[in-house]
Amino acid sequence: LEIHRLGGEWTELAGIAALMADAAAQNPGLPVLRAAVARTYCDLGRDQEAQAEIGDDISNGFADFPEDAAWMSSMAVLSEICIGLARADGAAVLYEWLLPWNSQVVQAGVTSQGPVALHLGGLATLLGKTDAAADRFAESLEVSEKLGSSYWIARTQVAWAELDLNTSAESTDRTQQMFSDAL
Repeated sequence: LEIHRLGGEWTELAGIAALMADAAAQNPGLPVLRAAVARTYCDLGRDQEAQAEIGDDISNGFADFPEDAAWMSSMAVLSEICIGLARADGAAVLYEWLLPWNSQVVQAGVTSQGPVALHLGGLATLLGKTDAAADRFAESLEVSEKLGSSYWIARTQVAWAELDLNTSAESTDRTQQMFSDAL
């Protein structure tokens, strides 16, 4: 799911999306596959297809997602989908579920979906909880710095700077510095 972000052409991702959609259709008992397809559609800007793929899961409060080894990874992916599709209904559920895990890092095999606090910050932003979002982004930055992960540091800085830009009348020095550091 994360490989497409490391390189390659978006046209290749579109081909992968079709293969993933086929796998999800053949395995309806694996909701994590639906989430992966929806996330890929979001990355491709195909929001209507993402909504069609995952909308029922969001509407039913993710009832089909078991608490198994893929749960945390699924919740991180679902968080990004809800943020991308502006689905506050799903974001509210995920925020409450992930809050106890705020200081953890989502890891599945050799891939990472980053600090849970980063996902919580994005969810809080969508839900209009700006103070909570800033607190979660501060936690995410701290966790990312402890990990020495420049990728997650940059993702956190961009998300936090966007929050600042969207909630204040003017760009602050901190906002400009975060954008600059993220580059």
